[in-house]
Amino acid sequence: MHLTEAATALLFRESVRRHFDAGDVILREGDVPTSLFWLASGEAAVRLPNWRGHDVILGYFGEGDFFGEMGMLRLPGTRTAMVRATRESLVLEIGYPTFRRIAGEEDSLWLALVGQLGDRLRDANRRLIDTGLLRVPERILEVLHKLAAQPTAEAVAGGHRVRISRQELAQLVGCTREVVSRAVNQLEAGGKLSRQGRAIVVPAASAATGERSVATEKKPDVRV
Repeated sequence: MHLTEAATALLFRESVRRHFDAGDVILREGDVPTSLFWLASGEAAVRLPNWRGHDVILGYFGEGDFFGEMGMLRLPGTRTAMVRATRESLVLEIGYPTFRRIAGEEDSLWLALVGQLGDRLRDANRRLIDTGLLRVPERILEVLHKLAAQPTAEAVAGGHRVRISRQELAQLVGCTREVVSRAVNQLEAGGKLSRQGRAIVVPAASAATGERSVATEKKPDVRV
């Protein structure tokens, strides 16, 4: 759900504006949560260290996304993941008490936040199913279609350009970098995508609609 003009104005009026460059940490795992964030522009990645101590990307936040809300919705604790900007970003930081107050004035804020949480849970369910039912190339297309549909995707001739490394793709689909490289080669040979340097171009129809791959039509419908 998109925020109303009144809700957006409230966020800008009541928040602290923070600017981040690509690579800057917005919040850290282990920090005590006191506020949530709204991404006004840019993009950020959610990261969590694996058992080897290497950061693994769990997903991305795009323009209009809330994050850091779990500290407001559960018992006191600490942040459970790190969020790092992947490009220049403007982030609004809103203290939990302030958000509760302004959400009481503009209920579309609550609706937007709850709607986003529902979307993330549904995406998590889909990814669990995809891991068992889809081959790696199909899982890669799922991820790329979603990223290409984001406002931050660059429009180029023939589609939308997604800047993502093979290692990041591997983390998102749950396989090794080598497997991703072979799958990307296979998808490019089949005309499902093309490469421009270190970026990937997703065809325009898929990027515009955020369509899931044909293989997913055979999957059960998961509702949460």
